[in-house]
Amino acid sequence: MLDFSRHLLLQSTLLDNYGTIYLVNSKELIDPRTFIKAKINNYIEVGITIILIIGRGTYIIRNIVNSNQGPYI
Repeated sequence: MLDFSRHLLLQSTLLDNYGTIYLVNSKELIDPRTFIKAKINNYIEVGITIILIIGRGTYIIRNIVNSNQGPYI
């Protein structure tokens, strides 16, 4: 049985080679040294849902690919 209290892709990352702005659903995914809190209320509309954007920063993807030296290097 599916648990609809958490979306199946909640912890996923969608890579878009042509995008210039990416959205993440957790401030912890942003490099804390680069996080800048939004000065005005910005929102994104997703279907019938409106989501508040709290800030911006650099998202560094770590530990997802293998190198010739082994996993996650």
